[in-house]
Amino acid sequence: MALGVAAAALMIATEFSNLRTVEVLPGQSCAVRVEDPNLAERCELKGHEQHSYALIPLALLTALMALGAGLRGSLPAAVALMVTGLVVLGIAGIGDAPGLDDPGVLARDFTDAKAKSGPAFTMELLGGSLAVLAGVLALVRMRRAPAGPTRAGPG
Repeated sequence: MALGVAAAALMIATEFSNLRTVEVLPGQSCAVRVEDPNLAERCELKGHEQHSYALIPLALLTALMALGAGLRGSLPAAVALMVTGLVVLGIAGIGDAPGLDDPGVLARDFTDAKAKSGPAFTMELLGGSLAVLAGVLALVRMRRAPAGPTRAGPG
């Protein structure tokens, strides 16, 4: 259960952290050198700017499914926890990863502009992975749990 809640917290943190940052000179923040406010906005890309807060409902679902799988031993909740984690990993791999090294329009004015992934990408990968792991561990625990007491039928 704790892994699922940690996964949810990482997913939420992803939305408010830098997914990509652009440096126009090595070691120098883009915002320091870019005077045009429209371009300065492109120096950093927050998670929510990339996926429109999509990880927030996924984080809430992850937390609820972690509680269901952990406290109630719910098989559907454990499976949903794994699927939710895979969706987050898909968003990271398909939606976010391809553009992490692209400085975008800043490369027009700054030939040395370089983009790099921010902490949000790592948090997103960890959050998705922890959700999958939490679901797998819940399934393993359910499989190992002894069967509950049986009720004697009419006899």
